[in-house]
Amino acid sequence: MLPAIGVRAQPGNKWFTLYAEAGAAYPLVSVKPRDWHRDLRAGVIGAFANTHALGAAPNHLSLVTEVFGDATWYDRFDRNTIGYLQWRESLRLVQGRAGAIDIFGRGWGTFDSKDTYFNRAVEGGGGLAFHLGANRQASLYVESLRGRYLNAPAAGQPNRTYSDFRVMFVTGLFHAFPFAQR
Repeated sequence: MLPAIGVRAQPGNKWFTLYAEAGAAYPLVSVKPRDWHRDLRAGVIGAFANTHALGAAPNHLSLVTEVFGDATWYDRFDRNTIGYLQWRESLRLVQGRAGAIDIFGRGWGTFDSKDTYFNRAVEGGGGLAFHLGANRQASLYVESLRGRYLNAPAAGQPNRTYSDFRVMFVTGLFHAFPFAQR
């Protein structure tokens, strides 16, 4: 659990957001010591999305490109800087007032400044995405992927390569807070 306050700014560019947050973290799993810890973080988020229609009518196939990146400095994780980069290329099969259905391929990678093996990995795979509502207020992603740690894990840690099946539900609270809508 991580209650925090922070500030976000988009200095002259809608694709990049700078942010800083301060709060306290409390573990929800059994760890020792189970106490509150200071949590400070600051970073930059970059996001780009583009939809290109492949037909004349609005309900025809579309190609959707999404690129997302994040680099954050974390005080609580030994003052580590952790970054992510994701590229998802989707073919939008159906689009309407009720939502959209995509089939996609996705590549993802992470790095960190402390050379921690689980923060240095690449993944690739694909799946289906179900977007609810005309403005995609909620999305369900179902995907299968393969991954590889870039550093060799130490003895007793997971294998260097892995396979995963993921189901993710993504939504935002912007519709609940009118002052946050653009």
